[in-house]
Amino acid sequence: YALADLVGYKHSLIPVNMRYYLNPISGLIEPVPYDNSLIADISTTGLLGERNKQFSEIQSTDFISKLFGDKDFSLEYGRYLKLVSKREWLSKFFKETKSEAKKSILKLQKSYPRYSFEGKKIMYNNQIYIRSKLNPRHAVSAYMSRKEDSKGNIFIKVKNDHSMPVELKQI
Repeated sequence: YALADLVGYKHSLIPVNMRYYLNPISGLIEPVPYDNSLIADISTTGLLGERNKQFSEIQSTDFISKLFGDKDFSLEYGRYLKLVSKREWLSKFFKETKSEAKKSILKLQKSYPRYSFEGKKIMYNNQIYIRSKLNPRHAVSAYMSRKEDSKGNIFIKVKNDHSMPVELKQI
């Protein structure tokens, strides 16, 4: 899901476009996204985690809602968003796949001579967008109660103003 955010297109995550692999070592069934042919800017659509929180997804509401409703999945999603949003991570990917990408582009240019891959810039911009969502300037509002209890405790109300889940670690 973090990779789908990086490329900006969720088509491969719709359940009918998923393939599944039974990992013989772990014994787990692993989803394999399939049929993604577009790299798009996510600044207008938002992250999958945001969209799930704000409105239901077409064709995959139950599946995606259940995933993002799972705390472990949400934590892993956030962890991988941090990973794929690092500029050096994507630069390393492009460096490691440069030779293979060049061969593929040359094959495409036999049928489409003017083809050039424009996805790099979009993906780097998507990384910037993801980082802006992971490190917002204003994520919460906090209000102190005017009353103390009998032990002198002060109560604070905290509200998430961000489009993503927020974890309060310390006051």
